[in-house]
Amino acid sequence: MIKAVSDSLVELARNYSALTVFNADFSKEWGLTRFAEYYGEKLYTLGLSEGNIASVVSGFALRGKMPFVFLPVEKCYEQIRNSICVPNLNVKIVGIGGLGLGEEGVGRQSLEDVALMRALPNMKVYCPCDYDEAMECMKLAAAEYGPCYIRLAFVEGKVGGGVGVEVLKKGSDVCVFVMGGMVGEVLKAAELSEKSVKVVKVSVLKPIDSAAILECAGDLKCFSVEDHSVIGGLGDAVMGCGLIVKKLGMEGFGESGKARDLRRKFGLHAEGIAERLA
Repeated sequence: MIKAVSDSLVELARNYSALTVFNADFSKEWGLTRFAEYYGEKLYTLGLSEGNIASVVSGFALRGKMPFVFLPVEKCYEQIRNSICVPNLNVKIVGIGGLGLGEEGVGRQSLEDVALMRALPNMKVYCPCDYDEAMECMKLAAAEYGPCYIRLAFVEGKVGGGVGVEVLKKGSDVCVFVMGGMVGEVLKAAELSEKSVKVVKVSVLKPIDSAAILECAGDLKCFSVEDHSVIGGLGDAVMGCGLIVKKLGMEGFGESGKARDLRRKFGLHAEGIAERLA
């Protein structure tokens, strides 16, 4: 999915002359080297000063630019709130959420990012599940004015379809809402479960499509699965549509380790999810 960053930015830069790109010091990790080859004059690397970067991009936006900025939102929440969302500036924030950065430790695992971004007025929140959907979310962010947050994950392959609320698997016993990097695990869990499991992908968490959520849920027992805190994330967004939801996710901080091992420890692997769909 991370490759979608560079591919989409190169494409978007051809169509949006105001596009600029900012990052702390991780151009290679974000795959921005390809973007730099084509549009090096639009790429700014400002070092490990996240709060400062958030303030800088607000200045560029005030001057008519459309910044895409790569940030861990927990490190610069005040600047995002006051410098970007309060004046409703056209800034696009891209981050990596969940347990995918497991080996870099608790400090790099963004497990509260969706909750923080959902709470901000004017902020839109996207959680794509694969390369194609990440490409579409980047394009959608560029096409719509205003601040938005795009939460990416370390996943490969194609598991979803279009951006929004989409049924990926039909079922008649329970309905599982899932976002981002957990889609693949939930689809596997649905095959392992003794229940007939409907799997519904939600890639736009704010504004959430309440009508589509309610239509998908019907009268089924509902679950949500996310590699995010059970407070303020997908589960709460779905409950806000008027449903009773059993939330499966993180109930504390993570720890250092490989992402697959952490998912197993915290019950967010296919077998663990299947066992709890009762």
